Amino acid sequence: MHEIVIVIADLYLPRDGDEARAAAGALVAPPALAQLLRFGTRTPGAPGGWREWLARWLGRADLAAVPVANVAAAGSGVREDAVLWLATPMHWVAGLHGVHLDGRAILRLTDAELGSLAADFNAAFRHSAVALQPLGAGELLAHGPDAAGIRTVEPARAWLAGLAESLPAGTGATAAALRRLGSELEMWLRDQAVNRARAARGERTVSALWFWGGPSEPAGVLPPRLYESPASVPTLALGSDAYLAGLARLAGARVQPLPEALDAGASAGRTVLVVELAGLGAGEDWSLAGALAEADRRYIAPALAALQRGAAGALTVLANDRMVVMRPAHRLRLWRRPRAGLAVLA
Repeated sequence: MHEIVIVIADLYLPRDGDEARAAAGALVAPPALAQLLRFGTRTPGAPGGWREWLARWLGRADLAAVPVANVAAAGSGVREDAVLWLATPMHWVAGLHGVHLDGRAILRLTDAELGSLAADFNAAFRHSAVALQPLGAGELLAHGPDAAGIRTVEPARAWLAGLAESLPAGTGATAAALRRLGSELEMWLRDQAVNRARAARGERTVSALWFWGGPSEPAGVLPPRLYESPASVPTLALGSDAYLAGLARLAGARVQPLPEALDAGASAGRTVLVVELAGLGAGEDWSLAGALAEADRRYIAPALAALQRGAAGALTVLANDRMVVMRPAHRLRLWRRPRAGLAVLA
């Protein structure tokens, strides 16, 4: 029977402890999500992050430990033994005490903007150890530097941890070089052509490129050979995420852009959606609550309706490294009291 998985890729909240639960409980859960959190079962979740969990769910446990950038680059013609990173365009918000991140810090550039940005970078930084390549899904692929062992934070988590605490960490010269490159990029981007065009249109400009998703093994240890494998169950992957696209290709799943709303009709296979709240709603009126309400209306509510009418056998939502699963029989748990806000996800 049809199984639906919804990953909210950029919902990260304080975790564990009374203060974290109180903060999450203060957030308003929209109707369908509130019903799911009340009647569903919270499982141990995804301590390694949603990407690792999804690789296992798709039957590709061998990819769970492969660097995110190598999986995202699958099918792009890059050598499998290349040292790769993702370089995500980010926007800093200026404040009284310096710059900081907000919930819309990640920018998804068009393919034309990515191509222009990569070409300009490769010309301006041609003597550096890094070259950029447009990857699609709003991302850039960075070739090099060979900086295995550096700890990086995915950009969606950085706003919670704080900007200073999320910069590439490590004690070696390569970590310092990566941070130095980041600083040089910030200066270069201020007058870059893509940014001038975005500023003229009133759009958020690129403040920095966030390097992450690269090698974590000691230098010289190569990722395993990436091969495509037919899916054991027909699977549809919906979303504009570079890792999702690469993983779907390797796992034999079909991938399509995220639709305006989920059509959760009867299906014999599985559907996974990767939703970014930052892309739901626009302008300065954007809010986390409003974006959650949009995700609820467009994706969670149709999936829950499919479950209730028997067109789906299970609905799973992953957010904040937590996982809640609901099956048709769970709606009979009428004795369960509603939980405050998003406390189940804390």
